[in-house]
Amino acid sequence: MKIRRICTLFLVFALMLAGTVSAVSADKNRGYKGDKLEIDPLAEDFLNAKYAPSGDSGVEVAKIKVSVGDGVYDNIIITNYVQIDGDIGNEATVLFTGQSLAADFYKDLCVYLAQQGKNVYVIDRREVNVPASETDLTFMENWTVEKTLDDYSKGIRFVRYHVAGLNGSHVSHVKVAGIGHSLGGTLMTAYSGNSASGRLDKRVIVDTIPLYNPAETDLIEGQRAYCQEVRASMAEGVYYADNMKNMIGLGGLALQSPDEICFMQPVPGYSLTNLQVFRIAAGMTYANMDYPYTPNYHYWTMDSSYMWGVPLSYVDEQALLQNVVMEGGAVPYSPSSLDLHMSELMIGDKRINPRNLKNAEYIGFEGGFGYYGEYAFIQAGRPTQVIEKVGHGAIFSSEEVQKAIAVSVE
Repeated sequence: MKIRRICTLFLVFALMLAGTVSAVSADKNRGYKGDKLEIDPLAEDFLNAKYAPSGDSGVEVAKIKVSVGDGVYDNIIITNYVQIDGDIGNEATVLFTGQSLAADFYKDLCVYLAQQGKNVYVIDRREVNVPASETDLTFMENWTVEKTLDDYSKGIRFVRYHVAGLNGSHVSHVKVAGIGHSLGGTLMTAYSGNSASGRLDKRVIVDTIPLYNPAETDLIEGQRAYCQEVRASMAEGVYYADNMKNMIGLGGLALQSPDEICFMQPVPGYSLTNLQVFRIAAGMTYANMDYPYTPNYHYWTMDSSYMWGVPLSYVDEQALLQNVVMEGGAVPYSPSSLDLHMSELMIGDKRINPRNLKNAEYIGFEGGFGYYGEYAFIQAGRPTQVIEKVGHGAIFSSEEVQKAIAVSVE
């Protein structure tokens, strides 16, 4: 998800709510069967990782932090969802998260896939470790796209060795399918892997735009202007976006005092409550942007009824608030380098490696990037589908979306 410049008032709004990785209570480990295999040092700690049930879903989950650098925040977090007492086969599914989103945002999708027998891993990028209270973010200057892709390569190598260790097979027999949502999908089109163990055998790109159709001149020029703004900001020493921090703050107010009049009023002439203001921000995140991705972009809803007290469409609103505010589903800061790379690819300033589309397919959402994301895949002769009447964030809880993704990763 990209949340950029919701409106001027949103940009100056900054409530300090920390974004943290959810803890998993120790329960049991799944046991390691690959004693005769050479073990990747990155995967070694995960062999004894403790798994705990994810509610009463029949799925268990474990998290582990993997160091990828010398800085205090230079770690990726890998979360594994798998059926309780289920067999570990030779396949894994790895999820690349959207901008400013963490593994817990995708919990329902991961649980659903695990219930279908998938061995699911989510790789959280370095920014998931940075709390909202951090004031010196100059270290993000070094969090380049190249380093991010290298982190993914290490994470996927980790996954492949972990699966081999758990089922006692050889690492070369493990197949890995990738799911990339939004920015995660863009990064997946750029990801080639640094070695055979880092490869992706299949890619499912979900609701993003790897490359505009050249006929979309207005949208391309808008993104070109946005790229110039981001480059200018980075030249002045600002290497991050903090808009999700503002969204977390709005969500906190909506959760704790939903009926109180909000201190900020984005619609002249109306006195909106905290919950109504949150709905405006979460419902049509890009409606007030200078450079929208599509003419009809919505995050959740497909109309403006949420402004007048109707809950957000196609999403469990209370579950969303709990996830973003209390459960660590959102990340307050995101490196500008990743956002810039996404826009540069969209307008053709950066090129997609065509080999990365040979094993890819596209799923778009009508109210998100939708049909605008199909162009690169159609040009490459790859399958596409667009799910109607859902917005960009539908991956959070839409059963229709989850079923479509499950079919695509087969």
